[in-house]
Amino acid sequence: MFQAKLIVTGDDFGYCPRRNQGIVECFLAGAVSNVSLLVNGSAAEDAAKLARRYNIPIGLHANLSEGSPVCEMLKTNSSLLSEAGFFHGKMGFRTALSKGLLNMSEVKQELKAQVDLFHELTGHLPPHMDGHQHIHVLPKVRHVFAEVLEEYGIEYTRVPIEPGLHNCDWIEPSLMDFYVGVEEDSLNTVDVFTKHGIRIPMPPQGPCFGTAEKLLLQDPLAALRMELIWLLRELCLYTCCGNTLTSGSLWLSLAWKCCSGLHSTSSAAAESEEESIATKQT
Repeated sequence: MFQAKLIVTGDDFGYCPRRNQGIVECFLAGAVSNVSLLVNGSAAEDAAKLARRYNIPIGLHANLSEGSPVCEMLKTNSSLLSEAGFFHGKMGFRTALSKGLLNMSEVKQELKAQVDLFHELTGHLPPHMDGHQHIHVLPKVRHVFAEVLEEYGIEYTRVPIEPGLHNCDWIEPSLMDFYVGVEEDSLNTVDVFTKHGIRIPMPPQGPCFGTAEKLLLQDPLAALRMELIWLLRELCLYTCCGNTLTSGSLWLSLAWKCCSGLHSTSSAAAESEEESIATKQT
């Protein structure tokens, strides 16, 4: 039998005490089923304790754009830092990347340091890892990000693709340009993550997508899985009174789970199990 699992993730866990409180309240109310930790946040240690106390599933929200590095060697004289001594910021990071000013070895060094700190805070490696403000799908960064996940055996990430984005004519043009850019980066990241054995939940092909072949994952059952994910997404949008969930700390993640008894049309198809982790759209 085919079963689908809907996972709603609260990102930026550890950002500050108030955000921690809000996410925990959402989890206890059943509105959030998973969280994503900012290990360089001011309340990261408290967030890890809250996750243990309430048995909240937790992954890593890798951050290269806000705050400071956790790697001691990168806290001074690093290409990741602005003149003020902090990360370049959401758009500043993208500008520095486009100008070739970021050292990819330092990107990898910081990502690995954040994985190590996550392990120190939680007692385990993150089962899933993604990027704060979608930095993990950016050119060059996506390759380094995939290498780090593969090295640590982190199996899951996400790509921020929003079904129906191009139909949201109420979004301001400047924001739409950013969202479309994120979607393009995400589509170009699929092959990179797949090559490294990283598993990602994908939406189905629709009129708002340009390259269907990148979404099919060469699986005879992929279309069926994706269609179910699409239906779940549409249901969530409907129940949220039309909100597309494109802002805030709580980002919608859709996932599927293939259980025993699910077979492809070929008689040789084997049973498989897949779990999804978190999607977010700023």
